[in-house]
Amino acid sequence: MRKIDKTCSLSTVYKAWEEDLEARGQAHTTYNSSSGEYYRDIIMQLYLCQDGLCAYTEQSLCQSAIYATTNWKNGRYIAEIPTQKPLGSLDHFDPTLKANQAWLWSNFFMINFEVNSSKIKGSKPVDPILKPDRDGYDPFELLEYDMQLHTFRPNEKLESAEFEKVENMINVLGINHIDEDRKDLLSKTLRLIYTCHWTWDEAETKTRQFPTALKMCRIQLENDQSKFRMVLFGGDSIE
Repeated sequence: MRKIDKTCSLSTVYKAWEEDLEARGQAHTTYNSSSGEYYRDIIMQLYLCQDGLCAYTEQSLCQSAIYATTNWKNGRYIAEIPTQKPLGSLDHFDPTLKANQAWLWSNFFMINFEVNSSKIKGSKPVDPILKPDRDGYDPFELLEYDMQLHTFRPNEKLESAEFEKVENMINVLGINHIDEDRKDLLSKTLRLIYTCHWTWDEAETKTRQFPTALKMCRIQLENDQSKFRMVLFGGDSIE
């Protein structure tokens, strides 16, 4: 789950409105996705910030043409959303802020709609340790990637209290919810790299989805062919 730059560069009319509410300490209007004046401006700006990927699972939710910069004019998103809508859902990272700060930019992410359901994240309490736009957030310090299971886990170097927080948030955010999709894609990608059809750089460009998982695989495998072979073809446990 990579670091996300949440600069609101194009939906500037919404951002000015939100900043004015915050400056005056005024409660936000009730959240309603179907009637929120700036709803489309928000979700499309988030897709742009997130490269069309789920903020937590890094699965592709949206084609790049939908959030192309040409779709904005004078600080508003003006294009029509295609009939085949994106697969994402607008998430309030901290659900307790939704009552009075329902349109708070810093609390928004676009995520996999199943992850946003009550069965996974829903209104569960959160810890900011894995908030991907947090100052100082670094997935390579907090997370490790299991290349056999294609799942994330807490970095074993963490102190016990941090380890437990990260482990809990991996579950709350549903980071491993799409592990089979991630496994299918990255297994194919790793084979293309191993057989020299792609370089690591080409794989990172062409794969698009799951960039943090692929980067962690690269760190572990790029200079260790025996380990690379073991990941693909089996053998002793990978440490």
